[in-house]
Amino acid sequence: GEGPVRDGRIVAVMGCGAGAGASTFAVTLAIAAAAKSLRVLLVDADPLGGGLDVLLGLEDAGGVRWPDLVETRGRLGSRSLADALPHTDGVAVISWGREGPRGASPEAMSAVLDAGVRGHDIVIVDLPRQLDPVTELVTSRADETVLVATNRVRSAAAAARITGVLDGRCGSLGIVLRSDPRGVLDDAVLAALPVPVIARLPVAAGLAGRADDGRPPGLKDAYGKACMAALHTLARNLGRVA
Repeated sequence: GEGPVRDGRIVAVMGCGAGAGASTFAVTLAIAAAAKSLRVLLVDADPLGGGLDVLLGLEDAGGVRWPDLVETRGRLGSRSLADALPHTDGVAVISWGREGPRGASPEAMSAVLDAGVRGHDIVIVDLPRQLDPVTELVTSRADETVLVATNRVRSAAAAARITGVLDGRCGSLGIVLRSDPRGVLDDAVLAALPVPVIARLPVAAGLAGRADDGRPPGLKDAYGKACMAALHTLARNLGRVA
């Protein structure tokens, strides 16, 4: 169940308030990494988030889901896990499906992360907006935790709150700023937070429609190109080539 050991890096993604677009960013970042020939594992750690499989058009694809893994203890074979998962655009995905358990245990998540870093160059984890034991485990193990915030007042307040809570509990912490046409803040307000700005994302026009049609995000529009730029920054921070 093992292939070549890759010593992958873990990137955790968390949204600052509802509608920040963290899941869309995590998915597009994963597609961008795969387009650069990196071996990518995308992990949905939010059982109530609607499913990364929907954003990727994989809800009907065969393969292992979290309900098959929640009782996992100990070591998972990295190659066996990767081969069992649904794939799209070069990205292996662990998602929840439409029914099943309400969450994974820290032990199961730890086993998945262990197998993920052995078999992939980058493991991207989409986190819920709560500091439960699984979220604390992921942020403590992540090489980079990325907050996704918009230029709206509540998002800025959430970013400040989350930054204060995570400071000292995780490794490197950065922020991605997404323009929201309804926002009233200059992104300089969020940029003033004591974390580096990794990227600025434009309005993600058309992404919701693509998801509804079962089409993964693309890399040729302004949003996709901004996510590719974010990947370059993260890869440099993590000591990876992208």
